Amino acid sequence: MTAFSTNIKTDHAQKYLQQLCKHFAHKVTVEYSPHEGRVAFPPGRCLMNADETTLTFYCLAREDRAIPVIQSILDKHLVKFAWREELEYEWINTLPDDLLAKLARDDFLPDVDGETGR
Repeated sequence: MTAFSTNIKTDHAQKYLQQLCKHFAHKVTVEYSPHEGRVAFPPGRCLMNADETTLTFYCLAREDRAIPVIQSILDKHLVKFAWREELEYEWINTLPDDLLAKLARDDFLPDVDGETGR
């Protein structure tokens, strides 16, 4: 598994987190609160954190070839919701050890009989 992340500076981080999670919940398993979202994409997992100024994506891909797939999903959807502002961010291939362990846990996001988010 390969980890990667990005930090996005925006005053609308919590709004975008909510919009992304609600949207993804139509297709995949999602759990979220105002400050944290957990998404189980088929090729990997994503933990989203939001505060007053930053939206952060921490991701774990099942295979290296899944990295651009997950990045593309997040990039395209974020652009849709953040169309009023031009966001600048860069993906990096690193993750803090505690978050890597959190993403790798089997109970990161339990699948409830195929039902999606809440």
